[in-house]
Amino acid sequence: MTYEQAKELKVGDLVTYPEDRGEKGGTGRVSHISTTPQVNIDGVQYIWVRVTANGKSCGVWPSNRLTRK
Repeated sequence: MTYEQAKELKVGDLVTYPEDRGEKGGTGRVSHISTTPQVNIDGVQYIWVRVTANGKSCGVWPSNRLTRK
């Protein structure tokens, strides 16, 4: 998702996250959203988003790697 879309996320929103480092991708709920914008090496702006599913952390993801459901 774009930075502008990520700024509209709310805690509890459903997102999908990709497969990463041998772990399967999946769907989870946003449990925390950073308010500090970041810029990656390609110049893409993003924010950090914590995702949880079934009470377990699915990781902290850069918003540009997530998709809103």
